[in-house]
Amino acid sequence: MNTKQTVLDKLKNSKLKLSKKIDLGLIDNFAYDDMNSLEDEASNLEYYAYDWFDDAFYAAIEAWQKVNDVFNNGAANQIDYADVKRDEELLAEIATKAEELGLAPQEVYDQYDEHLALIKRIEMDTKQFEENSMKFDQWFK
Repeated sequence: MNTKQTVLDKLKNSKLKLSKKIDLGLIDNFAYDDMNSLEDEASNLEYYAYDWFDDAFYAAIEAWQKVNDVFNNGAANQIDYADVKRDEELLAEIATKAEELGLAPQEVYDQYDEHLALIKRIEMDTKQFEENSMKFDQWFK
């Protein structure tokens, strides 16, 4: 064998070895460990793209509609502080008149304390309801 052929054979062998090293190095650059993990990730994507999305999306729409009906369409028809503010004023008048007579308001109206406490609770709940409504409007509008 001539020298020229020997050099060409060595170059050919070294190129083949170098090519294998490059190929193996490229395999190390995949963003996942192996085909099994890629298959798992592909299955997750398929689940989120089809099955999960439909269920979650329609559940979210249904929840939004319920909340929107209560806050923006008055579906709950609940009492609020504006409905009982006059009652609070009447209780204050009862207390004033009772004191003028030297009596405690509870002596004039036996449910005075409970009635006033309930009105105060309605006032607090109305404030919280309004905060919730504003939060809903800010988030979804």
